[in-house]
Amino acid sequence: PLNSSKLNIFYNKLFSMQIQLEKMAIKSFKLLMLTR
Repeated sequence: PLNSSKLNIFYNKLFSMQIQLEKMAIKSFKLLMLTR
């Protein structure tokens, strides 16, 4: 049970990091399209 809760926290952190990375990628992509 303890291990599963730690894994859940770990996956939640990974998921939030992935969302932030995707937001940053979308912003940089939009900037690239604007500068062209």
